[in-house]
Amino acid sequence: MSRLSGSLVQAIEWLVAFVNLLLTNDVPFLLTWSIPAIFIGL
Repeated sequence: MSRLSGSLVQAIEWLVAFVNLLLTNDVPFLLTWSIPAIFIGL
C-alpha cells in the first residue's frame, strides 16, 4: 500500500514538474531531468 501511494506521489510530482517546464518551454532541462527519473522509478 505504501509503495502504491509513493508511486502516486511520484507521478503527481512528475506531472507538476512537467507542466511547469511546459509553461517555461525549458525542453532540454525536461529531457535531462526526466530520463534519469524514469530509470530511478523503474
